[in-house]
Amino acid sequence: MAEVEDLTIRPQGPSSMTHLHFPPRGMPRPRLAQVLSEPKLRTEFFKHEETKDRHQYRQEWLEMMNDLDQQVLQRKRDQKRRIESEVALIRAREAHRRSERAVSLQAEKPPWNYPEPMEYFERPRPGLLMEASNTFHKNDLLMGIFDTPHDKPAHWEFDTFGGWAPFASSQSLAKDAKEKPLDPKAKMYQERLERKLRKAKALEKQDQEQKYGALKKKRLEENADPFSCLKRERPAWTEQRVYTHEYFSKPEPFKPKDFYYETGIGEHITQPDKALSFASDIIVGDENRKSFWKEPPKGVVKGTAMRALRAKALLCPRGCAGLQEELAFEAERQEMHKEMQKSRSAPSLRSTKTSLLGKR
Repeated sequence: MAEVEDLTIRPQGPSSMTHLHFPPRGMPRPRLAQVLSEPKLRTEFFKHEETKDRHQYRQEWLEMMNDLDQQVLQRKRDQKRRIESEVALIRAREAHRRSERAVSLQAEKPPWNYPEPMEYFERPRPGLLMEASNTFHKNDLLMGIFDTPHDKPAHWEFDTFGGWAPFASSQSLAKDAKEKPLDPKAKMYQERLERKLRKAKALEKQDQEQKYGALKKKRLEENADPFSCLKRERPAWTEQRVYTHEYFSKPEPFKPKDFYYETGIGEHITQPDKALSFASDIIVGDENRKSFWKEPPKGVVKGTAMRALRAKALLCPRGCAGLQEELAFEAERQEMHKEMQKSRSAPSLRSTKTSLLGKR
């Protein structure tokens, strides 16, 4: 008999693993929590009985996911296009507004003109010139209907023609009433009322003085500072422009030849030592491999380090006496080396000179 192929679907992946498949972990190692209730996504879902082939089911599922992904991408593209359109519209409007502002007359500044004269401390009321004059006398009895010929006001006749005339006791009620003796409580209230009235009158006068132009000007001049533009008793106060008017100490001036100057020494002061140093003390490479770097032969790198030494001496603090001595020793050694180089090159120059003279 032919062997029958086993078509049973066995679970695969981490969901089929249990804690028995993992070696025990000790305390010093970090622990990983194992979840035994993890869903088995690779097993067959028997709810859909019409799904005969799991490959077809997975293919349909992938197609549905791809359709959803395409919809999401299309929505993002539409949103991006909408935002770009809005930004372009805003930029176009702003450019149009700037162009209109540039060609309009409002953008131009007014021409220069002399300053206007000083105005009032308190501007007059706008309707003051349109009001009636204070020197005009009017009769209120002739206003209204009594200004007509037929309707005359009361008591229009003169006193000499008879009719109504003043009598001896007619003005008695207009006079002040005679003072009557008051009881202590009424007197207390009267004094309190008079005191309040005097205080209110003084405050009203003070308010009027604050609004009045001449008194306001006088008060401003009295309370102004002496260097104010209202008084001008002292020059106007300004901040100090330069901060070199005082010294904390007066050091002795430098004598001639105290500081050695040489062209190019400033570069050694502003730049770090590694930037201008030709010392071969840095080798870049793998420390575990053999280095094929070779030191350049003598005579390739020429010159002295006198400028660098002088720059170090200038930058050296005053208290570092040991560093100053080292710099002086190094400078002396450089000078001696330079003299030796000159003495060595002198015989060679003489020999070349004699050979040239012999050829002639």
